[in-house]
Amino acid sequence: MKRGSPPRQRTLRPLVVSCLLAGITSAYAQADMVDLPLEQLMQMQVTTASRYAQTALEAPAAVSVVTAEDIRLFGYRSLAEVLASMRGLYVSYDRAYHYLGTRGFATPGDYNTRVLLLVNGVRLNDNVYDQASIGTDFPIDLDLIERVEFVSGPGSAVYGANAFFGVVNVITRDGHQLPGPQVAVEAGSQGSAKARLSVGTVDAYGGDWLVAATRATRRGADLYFPSYDAPNSNHGVAQGLDFDRSTQLFARMRRDGLALTLAHAERHKGVPTAAYSQVFNDPRSRVTDQSTRLAAEYTAQVSPTLAFTGRAHAARYQYVGDYVYDYPPLTINRDVGTGQWWGGELQWVSTALARHKLVWGLDYRRDTRITQTNADLDPPAEYLNARRKGDVAGVYVQDEFALQPNLTLHTGLRWGKQTGSSGTLNPRLGLVYWWNPATAIKLLHGTAYRPPNAYERDYRVDMPGSIVDSQHVRSERVRTTELALEHAPSGGTRYLLTAFSSEVKDLLSIGAAASIDRFLLDNTHSVKVHGVEA
Repeated sequence: MKRGSPPRQRTLRPLVVSCLLAGITSAYAQADMVDLPLEQLMQMQVTTASRYAQTALEAPAAVSVVTAEDIRLFGYRSLAEVLASMRGLYVSYDRAYHYLGTRGFATPGDYNTRVLLLVNGVRLNDNVYDQASIGTDFPIDLDLIERVEFVSGPGSAVYGANAFFGVVNVITRDGHQLPGPQVAVEAGSQGSAKARLSVGTVDAYGGDWLVAATRATRRGADLYFPSYDAPNSNHGVAQGLDFDRSTQLFARMRRDGLALTLAHAERHKGVPTAAYSQVFNDPRSRVTDQSTRLAAEYTAQVSPTLAFTGRAHAARYQYVGDYVYDYPPLTINRDVGTGQWWGGELQWVSTALARHKLVWGLDYRRDTRITQTNADLDPPAEYLNARRKGDVAGVYVQDEFALQPNLTLHTGLRWGKQTGSSGTLNPRLGLVYWWNPATAIKLLHGTAYRPPNAYERDYRVDMPGSIVDSQHVRSERVRTTELALEHAPSGGTRYLLTAFSSEVKDLLSIGAAASIDRFLLDNTHSVKVHGVEA
């Protein structure tokens, strides 16, 4: 799909009341720890809700978890399939990228920008499109994932921008969980094949090492499109254009509180749809995604009542799209987006005050390069050359206050600022009451924001289907209140019931057309969503 054009397969649903039935037997489709005994279920640790470990019932959120065993049991083949199994999430696909919908929202032009994607607590969204890559462009093999946590609702009080409708945290495995050399090979229909080679070990000094390489290919089926059914367009059949080839490299080391991670991925995907007036059935139409990410984390117990976590990370992402047009003359239009950034986080957790767990921290990201170009290759013609740099900074504080042995108040406040947008304060409140050891009632309230990304600010191409006139867009804001009931009467049964109400202001979406083939990107209106999930 061309970056400069809105997806045609998705629409905005301004008002949704949804009732999603997740299984409550041992066949529970979300696989939320159903095979564990109650005692272990109650002690299951999650880290995404508050940026520190706590049990699922303690967390000031309704957390969904899919484990490595769930991935194996249900046969999930991509992160998109894992997320599609979770409460309140759904996925669409346009033969190039996978798009994540949350509680009724899936707006045209949104590259999963309203969900924050983390890997081991480090942001994965790029700095060009703010995209959360969840399909075959996700850089980590599912065989290397220990669990996936999803926290629904606003998370900007904890994580800042893009934690708008929820936060996904992918926790990877360590070397001792995949001991020794391993080779995994699989094959399937439509020419699909995958091979993984990994080595996991613990050295004599206690260092835990994991190194893995994965190669996956898929020829894909020939696809028929009725709108192109004509003799001069192969009677609507796109032959051999739905191919998907990806390579993933992953390395992780842990020792004495230090963790180092490297993830590199490349993906080449054919585009069979000929969207946005491309030449149909031309094998040169394709997209390429390439990313490299480095992360270091250090944790230390400074004193019996004070823990410290520090993180540093750096990354590079590039998207290249080749699209064939017959203006005339017949030419390839190349669309390129490149981003580079580095950053760091500091966090302290204190239990020095009786009945309080205080958390405070700061994080910073430097966007050293954000470039977007668009040009025809032959004859050469340039339509876009946008460049920018920037900074993202935030400071936050949280408190977990035990009012009673069975009643806890969670409060939090974060200030964040991004280049090109004004600073913003985002609070959150949570009240968690244990009716009994197996039942928790949670009343939750929070806000979040999403500033316009570089693509939304700068992508203006004088070509059909381009987005124009986005100079004065503002940050989106959301406010959500949620009431959740969680009950786990046994290790094989888990009940979850939530009711929520959200109001989104200054929603950024494609508005009225400036002309027959040009669109306006603007803060169009406010949207209210009320829903129930069970």
